Amino acid sequence: MNENATELEATVLNCNRLAMDYLKLEDFKQSLTLLKRAETILNNEEDTFSSIPNRLKLMGITLNNLGCYYKKRKQIKVALNYLRQALQVELQTQSDNVNIAGTHLNICAILSSLSKHEQSFQHARQAMALLEEARSQEALSQEKGLNLATSLVISYHNAGAELEHMSKMSEALQYYESAWKISKKELGGKNPLTVNMLEAFNNLSMKFNNSFSVLRSERNRITPLRTRGSASDVPNTVREKLPSITPPRMRNGRNTGNSISPGRDFRVPETIEKIRSMVSRAH
Repeated sequence: MNENATELEATVLNCNRLAMDYLKLEDFKQSLTLLKRAETILNNEEDTFSSIPNRLKLMGITLNNLGCYYKKRKQIKVALNYLRQALQVELQTQSDNVNIAGTHLNICAILSSLSKHEQSFQHARQAMALLEEARSQEALSQEKGLNLATSLVISYHNAGAELEHMSKMSEALQYYESAWKISKKELGGKNPLTVNMLEAFNNLSMKFNNSFSVLRSERNRITPLRTRGSASDVPNTVREKLPSITPPRMRNGRNTGNSISPGRDFRVPETIEKIRSMVSRAH
């Protein structure tokens, strides 16, 4: 890589870093100016196609951050377009699984906000598969291992949330339980993310139990001589009673983990800022 290419690459990376910092501060004008500057550099064929070997990788980062910017500005369809472009670029460049999974999670969050829950669920599943593969095959640094674990927890959680939206409560419970268990094992029982995963599991578990009880009562009212259901009627994941706590109200119409984005919202309100900083890709 020649000196000019090195300078251009450094400029693009700095533009992305600063843009995300300004986005956190809600200085939208500065953030967009920097991202557009990075995009312009990367789209300047004469200067970059031959001189910056990492052009596509940098383009993926920039497109993803533009998606996060427009998501933050609540221009959801524009954000979705940028994120889909970012995903295509990342797949071309064979970007690492953690980054690609993060893009899937950002797309998942946007599709959920558009009430496209089946599509959103599929992106959460794809993120989950990529992260599970990375966890089983790669020797990760401590920081990247933490990012992976956090994103994996979020992918399980988001899959559960989309299933809950589709009224598939039993399946949703299984994903919530997995999110909680992974978070507890990898991040610790007192980690705020673990606490939020426990809340999500507990809340749906209680709702599921209540629904089951209502249905069983109605059944017994209609056929009073029938033997009442036993505890074995209830799925194992529901029997474990957890402390009653307010669920994370993740459904504000809006979570990554791509994993770069201060603009993404994974619907874990008490920990979202921490998650955003931990899994920031533009570093």
